[in-house]
Amino acid sequence: MKNLKTAFALVIGAAFLFGCGKYEEGPGISLRTKKMRVTGEWEIDEYVEDNENFTSDFNFYEIEFTSDNEFTERGQIEGFETFTFEGDWDFSGDKEELELEYDDGTRVDFTIIRLTNTELWIEFSVDFDGDSNEELVEVKFTKK
Repeated sequence: MKNLKTAFALVIGAAFLFGCGKYEEGPGISLRTKKMRVTGEWEIDEYVEDNENFTSDFNFYEIEFTSDNEFTERGQIEGFETFTFEGDWDFSGDKEELELEYDDGTRVDFTIIRLTNTELWIEFSVDFDGDSNEELVEVKFTKK
């Protein structure tokens, strides 16, 4: 019986150790793997570009990550046509980044700031104007 308790304590301890957060905004501890937390459908809660909020420009946007590392991105951003993109996703940078590779070969890396079962916060830098001045984009998602 003592060995069973010790084994159980080791399993729980390992779950906490390997489930601990490494993201700037946490969580500190999670029993779900990072892949389990990412998998699902997400919608934009907040979109901030260089400290300016553009959330209202997203009439509709969602992204779905599947457990077999595929994603589908659908949306309609003010002034643009409705779109659907697909591709593959994976973690990179010791699971601190989310890497999306679109079917057309385009690859984008996002730094994960927070990843819980219901929240995904990412940030990335992009040069929208082609003027070599990158803008910081921060996006907060909520799981549907």
